[in-house]
Amino acid sequence: MKKTAEDKIKICQKICDYYSTGKYTIESCCKKSGVAKRTFDNWVEAHAEIAGLYKKASDLKTNVFKKHLKKLTETAIEKKLKGWKWVETTKENGIITKEVTKFQVPDTALLIFNICNLDPENWKNKQEFDHTTKGESLKTIEVIIQGKNSPLLEADKIKNESTN
Repeated sequence: MKKTAEDKIKICQKICDYYSTGKYTIESCCKKSGVAKRTFDNWVEAHAEIAGLYKKASDLKTNVFKKHLKKLTETAIEKKLKGWKWVETTKENGIITKEVTKFQVPDTALLIFNICNLDPENWKNKQEFDHTTKGESLKTIEVIIQGKNSPLLEADKIKNESTN
């Protein structure tokens, strides 16, 4: 029996309601509603109202996914910022022989990234090097290492002996 436009809209509304939850693929929603995916695609192309329902469901699904992803990301970042503990167990013949509590330290790079973005006036993750002499002549730097058997001291003794 051929379905009326009203029947198609009801079926598509059901498909789109399932789809917008973000828990199902469009294929599984069609199957759940007893409609082939190709038939659903044909209805979307032929009826503007059904196309609108599908567009709205797709947008809702995208928003659900983004909210879920944001929550997962925030949880992971919080965990990396604080560090975490876990217990590692060793079993022999099904009996726990050793339990060790381990700790993952906070992620330093993430801490630096956050503080630099939260308070950019006071924190910058930027290293500046001035490799120019600004017109001045280069000056030599003497490094003195103190110690009984310092290679520099030995070199100085040889240098001093050869000049005397």
